Amino acid sequence: FSLELGEDRTENAARVGLNFSPEPNNHLLFMAAWGEDDFTHDDFLPFLNDFLPFLSEASFMDRHLGVDIEGFNYEFQNIQVYEKARWTWGAAYDKGDTRQGAKASLTDGVISLPFLYEVDEGSSEHVAVYVYSTIDINDFHRVTIGSALDNHRQFSNDLSQISPKFGWMWSPTDATTYRAAVFRSMRRALFLNQTLEPTQVAGFTQIFNEASGTDSSVYAAALDHRVGDNTSLGVEAVRRRLELPVLLLGEDEAKEEDGEQRWYKVYLNHIVSSRWIFGLSYDWSRDEKRFVMGDLFSETDPEQLKTEVLDVSLTYSHPLGLLSRLNMRYVSQTSRFKLEFEEVQVNEKFPVVDYEIGFRLPKRRGSINFIVRNLFDNSFSTQQGPFDLTQPLIQRYYPEQAFFARFDFLFQ
Repeated sequence: FSLELGEDRTENAARVGLNFSPEPNNHLLFMAAWGEDDFTHDDFLPFLNDFLPFLSEASFMDRHLGVDIEGFNYEFQNIQVYEKARWTWGAAYDKGDTRQGAKASLTDGVISLPFLYEVDEGSSEHVAVYVYSTIDINDFHRVTIGSALDNHRQFSNDLSQISPKFGWMWSPTDATTYRAAVFRSMRRALFLNQTLEPTQVAGFTQIFNEASGTDSSVYAAALDHRVGDNTSLGVEAVRRRLELPVLLLGEDEAKEEDGEQRWYKVYLNHIVSSRWIFGLSYDWSRDEKRFVMGDLFSETDPEQLKTEVLDVSLTYSHPLGLLSRLNMRYVSQTSRFKLEFEEVQVNEKFPVVDYEIGFRLPKRRGSINFIVRNLFDNSFSTQQGPFDLTQPLIQRYYPEQAFFARFDFLFQ
């Protein structure tokens, strides 16, 4: 079995947006986005060698999975702001085309014969309508109530779902806030992982990097407290239950896999001076997934993943727009894989340091940022979660030094 799969990936994306306010409290927004993602996994299906004990010299070679995705996102939104309430409603349409294939060749060192070759093509469409209302009941209580109606069509599957949203924030004092939320959501085919729809309910995230059509229910609670004028601390607990559609090679109808995520976070932030901020946090998470028979990723993705992260950060901000941030993390991961005949557990511990420097353009015209992941080029192995469809382009942990540049421009 292989802990990591080699990946060759190319991403292209473009997005345009429009914000028009006919009245001071009435805002109309529109977004159109296009994206394509082409990637291949080398050394795919590493467990196939286990099926050839009678051929001592035989092995599978040229094993890889290739996926080509292209899609469009269109979204409209209206925001109305009042003294004690904020109404947000919108509609979105997402369309994507996917082509995936897997192949493997059998060789005895001299002759190579094709063993497996499967190609699937299909398209997906997602239509969503949503409405959110955030109401200040009084000076101490704020409530968010909303709902979304989703229809997701992919291959021969047609999924419809109503997703209620409820969030509550209680601030008994100016320094203390309690937060709680219960909501359901369906993952849209967001090719840029960007949407106009509110991404949080009472401060809890509802957009995740997973397969489109995934149905998730979240139960969350948190406490945020401020000590004096310069220090804030808090604790957060989240439980998430998932149902994921899985399309197997050679089949037209998707199957369903169940999963669960739990994570807990404790954090502290301290304003050292007008330009320096110190941060400290500890995260604990556990992801569990129950694979269906025939899921090719059941041999390469963990059945359970536990992760602990100790994060120390130092941020510098200059009034003229200069921003600098240093993150030092210590990560501990325990992965459990369920192979054909046994369970394997892998433990990994590693430190990693990231650095970012940027500049905010005058008159809020945008920003320019340069990011270095794994500043000291520390080599380590890391495992993505079993629910992650793909690694994001700028992922949290990089096993080798990587450089990125990001440019954001705002036209008014």
